[in-house]
Amino acid sequence: MPVPSPAFDRAAALATASSKAAGDPPAIPAATVVPVRLGPAGTLEVLMLRRNSSLTFAGGMWVFPGGRLDDADHAGADDLETAARRAATREAGEEAGLALDPDELVWFAHWTPPQVTIKRFATFFFVAHAPVD
Repeated sequence: MPVPSPAFDRAAALATASSKAAGDPPAIPAATVVPVRLGPAGTLEVLMLRRNSSLTFAGGMWVFPGGRLDDADHAGADDLETAARRAATREAGEEAGLALDPDELVWFAHWTPPQVTIKRFATFFFVAHAPVD
């Protein structure tokens, strides 16, 4: 199990504080994973998915597998990082059929966009080695 990162906790705290200071509604906690692997030619391959164009939020956009943190992701989790890892791996399975180990994810970013839409997400980004076909 990875050791919880103080930087991870700090990113979450900053996202919450910036929303409150700006008077914005709180962003929805989310997690996504960037699956990468070496392709047959030795080049880096990154998996992205195209969202259904009829969806209200980000319809037709190319995205990494991911989504909101559900109650089940938090159940029994000691911290937000564990819940985010669970959400990222769950979403990768649901959206792309990938079986990833939450302990193998590497956290590399946290993004919370400014309030420009009705729905916004405070997203934790992880990278993971994508399984070979």
